[in-house]
Amino acid sequence: MHSKIVFLFVFAIAIGSVSSAYAHKYQVIDDYKIEIGWDKEPPVQGIINSIELAVTYATETEKQKAAIDSSDKMDMEGMGHDEMKHDDDMEGMGHDEMKHDDDMEGMGHDEMKHDDDMDHEGGVSGLDDTIDITITLDGKTSMLAIVETEIGGIYHAEFTPHSTGFPVIHLSGMINNSKVELDMHPEEVESISILPPLKQIESGIEPSEVQCKEGLELFMRVHEDSSICVSSELGQRLMELGVVTHF
Repeated sequence: MHSKIVFLFVFAIAIGSVSSAYAHKYQVIDDYKIEIGWDKEPPVQGIINSIELAVTYATETEKQKAAIDSSDKMDMEGMGHDEMKHDDDMEGMGHDEMKHDDDMEGMGHDEMKHDDDMDHEGGVSGLDDTIDITITLDGKTSMLAIVETEIGGIYHAEFTPHSTGFPVIHLSGMINNSKVELDMHPEEVESISILPPLKQIESGIEPSEVQCKEGLELFMRVHEDSSICVSSELGQRLMELGVVTHF
């Protein structure tokens, strides 16, 4: 009974949880808002996934943000070292002149979608044959085939990440009369070790091939074809109780 209780406690720890605090990124081109992200988040090396592309009509607020970001970027690129000293020039400016909207601060043209109040004004359909997408990950570039989903303006392109790292998505083509040529950066591809052992096994990984997070060891559950990741010390204790063993 004691060993069962111990195992259930360890099992709860081993299952863990994977954060869902991921968000798509977007850019505004002319009248259109282009969002890129992963269909299944977080993206994990070796696990089938899809790049999700959403093309909608940008709201006036989003267009204004994009215009301000673009103007600020041009101003910064043309400024020399002396011009970038703000203290003297900023003295005497009123509060209203220095105040930026909270939702603008730190947000670039290629920015994170943080909330639900960025209402879309409708999806743009029929772009399967007018937009080309490639993904570059760990120096390898792959062409993706996009397919529109049942939701208008939402497209998926299947891709299985072959390695960890930061991918770059390149989009080119036409959205109606607007030419598109841009790079976007979806979320980092994570090592499969971020997934709990059971999730790895469910995805097709053999129990003996499960990858553990740094500092943990892999042990086989004695009475089931499964495995857990625990510290070496705890693993030894569970072995003494007959709950787990080494592979």
